[in-house]
This record gives sequence, C-alpha cells and structure tokens, in this order.
Amino acid sequence: QLSTISPTRTMSVSSSLDHSGPSWYITTDGSDTNGNGSQEYPFYTIQRGVDISLAGDTVKIALGTYYESVTIDHSLTVEGLTQFNQRPVVDGSGQARIITAGADAEINVIGLALKNGYDNVQGGGAIYAPSSPIYVEDCSFFDNSVEDNADGGAIKVFHDSSIITGSYFESNQSLDSEGGAISLYGGTVDSSVF
Repeated sequence: QLSTISPTRTMSVSSSLDHSGPSWYITTDGSDTNGNGSQEYPFYTIQRGVDISLAGDTVKIALGTYYESVTIDHSLTVEGLTQFNQRPVVDGSGQARIITAGADAEINVIGLALKNGYDNVQGGGAIYAPSSPIYVEDCSFFDNSVEDNADGGAIKVFHDSSIITGSYFESNQSLDSEGGAISLYGGTVDSSVF
C-alpha cells in the first residue's frame, strides 16, 4: 500500500475576489458574508455597502425591496439601478427612518423609492439630514410618516445647499406637526410632484 502526504498545499485565488470600490453593488440575492461589493459578488444590505465605502464612493442598488434603516456618516452617492421605469425600494416597515445623514455626510440619493419610513423624535421619516447638504434626484416617496411633534413626513433637511429635484411624493404625513412631505429649513425643491 502506497500513501503520499504532502505538507505543502498550493491554492490560487481569483483576482475577481479583490474589490476596493469606488462602486459598491447591492442585490437582494447578494451576501454580506461572502460578497465583496463587486458587481459579480454584491452585498445583501445597503448598510454593508455604506459601511465599507469611502467618502466620494457610490453604493449602487439593484431592483428589489430592501427592508433597512441606513445611517451614513461620510459623503456618498446612493444610486438605484432603475430598469424599465422601476426603482429599487427601500422600506422602513413603518418602524424606523430609512436614511439618516451624519454631521459631515454630504449625500446624493438618486433613483430610489423610499416608503414606510417613520420617526417620532427628530422628523424626516424617509431622510433626515441635520447639518450637511443632501441632493435628492428622481426618487419616489410613499407612505412615510412622523408624529409626536416631529416634522417632515418624508424629508427633513437644514442645509441651504440641499436640492430636491424630479421627485414624487404621495401619502406622506406629519401627524402632529408641519411638513407632510418635506420640512425644509434651507435648500431648494424643483420639478417635483406632491
């Protein structure tokens, strides 16, 4: 009987497993454990893409529904990959705000549908940006709400350079205060439907 045992093992790793941005991909069948954020090996959650990204990167979200509350603490673009006029949906499940911007986070939000966001403290059921500018383009906001004197059912923003354009707002509510769709303390709303 002959047996060969070798103490040396050789393994090669595909270079496609190495990914360092600047675009990070998210899909409903991705993996936060085994994915690397590339188009071939996407992440499963938006928050994972945000957490691994650097300032100035882009998180690209494929069609599907994502049940998340995302906190962004650095400048970033969050872009929905639309197809046939369909947008990826980020759903707060009526339990939490969808996107919270940190103090130094200049955020671009493009091509997403944000629905069922909720807040009862600060306001902005879908998006809350307390100090840095946000740029919202070609997004839809459905059924977002705030209560207990919070304002801005869908968006609450303070920075003068903020721009909300080409977006659609339907059934957003401020139950006990102002700003059923938007509470705007600075910035511009343009070419949007309420």
